[in-house]
Amino acid sequence: MGDAPAHFFKHLILPEKFWPPTPLLDLQALPLSALHNKEFEEIFSSTIQTFNKIQMQVFQALYTWDENAFIGAPTGSSRAICTEFPLLRLWSKREQLWAVCIKPYQEMVDPRVVEWKAKLSQLQGEKEIVSLTGETSTDLRLLEKGDVIVCMPIQVCNPYVRSFDVVLIVLL
Repeated sequence: MGDAPAHFFKHLILPEKFWPPTPLLDLQALPLSALHNKEFEEIFSSTIQTFNKIQMQVFQALYTWDENAFIGAPTGSSRAICTEFPLLRLWSKREQLWAVCIKPYQEMVDPRVVEWKAKLSQLQGEKEIVSLTGETSTDLRLLEKGDVIVCMPIQVCNPYVRSFDVVLIVLL
């Protein structure tokens, strides 16, 4: 394969250098009651009464659908709540399912585990929020008991993790 002739690229249309941001729709405020579950509403009620504009934009996709979604939002836009929507959807199903939350660094894993243990562990009896250690025997026990596994990408690549049926993966 040599260099392509110049005429090959003559009519090539390239995208703009920077895509314009997706405009936020002008939606009515979405109250916590949109969750249709008193227990789920209670986990947010001490901090918010309605969801913010970004949370409202993604609510339907994350809380009512079982499809992939990407949310690109700036720091401070409460993306963490957006990541909790699919967890709540997962737990509203009758099956006993679990999720994996992937954080890029251990320094981001530990605070997420602490936050979610405080916020989500009492839901529906008790939810187990755990982080993987990198030690196979310990991680296998954590995988068996955890409802949410918070870990780094390298830990998900291990064969013992891949042998479990993962239902939901949240990338942060």
